Amino acid sequence: MSAKIKNPNESNKGFLIGVGALIAIVVLVVGVMLYIGRNQPIEGLPDEEVDLTVSLDGDAITLQSPNAGDDAVTAVLYEDVSCHVCADMATQSHSDQVAALEGGDLIIEFRPVVFLDQGADGHSTQATAILRLLAENGDANVFWNFHTLLMEDQTNAMRWDWNDMADRLEVMGADSSIVDQVRDGLDLEDTKAAAAVNEDGIRALNDGQVATPALSVDGQSLMDVIGSNLGSWVMVALEVGQSDAGADSADADQTESEPEDAQSEDAENSEN
Repeated sequence: MSAKIKNPNESNKGFLIGVGALIAIVVLVVGVMLYIGRNQPIEGLPDEEVDLTVSLDGDAITLQSPNAGDDAVTAVLYEDVSCHVCADMATQSHSDQVAALEGGDLIIEFRPVVFLDQGADGHSTQATAILRLLAENGDANVFWNFHTLLMEDQTNAMRWDWNDMADRLEVMGADSSIVDQVRDGLDLEDTKAAAAVNEDGIRALNDGQVATPALSVDGQSLMDVIGSNLGSWVMVALEVGQSDAGADSADADQTESEPEDAQSEDAENSEN
């Protein structure tokens, strides 16, 4: 009997078919998991109703009560949404911020920077572009809640792409046009330009150094006053701002009284 010689290529073909089938199964499983994950409801998002207004003015985002008066203290806050200390400062002072803002005592002028992206179109730049868009749209609730989310869930937020952030904005009730713009990816040039201006503002406060967070009232840096007690910044800002306002008022009263004193002195001299 003669032995049948098998073609060695047949076993190789079978092996390759098996490997190909395995890869196809893995890809299918991963695709299904991603699809399921994408379609899972997003829960636990901030959903705070605040009686505030928000606006975008060039390089700054202003958050305040509609009833804030001329005596409200304006705090200029520089932050990078990827900065861990900024996140700690935001979360530790959250309730104080709401109370002071809604009470009309405080106006926050946010001046975001993105230097932690180191020139890349990273999370800081993308998230800041979204915050600027929300402020420009004037939706204070979505702005406040999205900012809260970025700070409270910072570790996870830094891994989100445009779709992830659009999904969360949609659940938060952002206008559909904003959700669509974010999902398509925002232009980042204006955000980068504004951040560069704000970095210069930090340098002016910090002897040429850029570090966040940075906080000022009436041009006075307050980070050395706050120290490690990050949650106290609202109270410190109000104390400094109200003290400065009191000093200005006293100076104004003194200036007004000086002409009166001079007139009285002239009258006395005339009588003599």
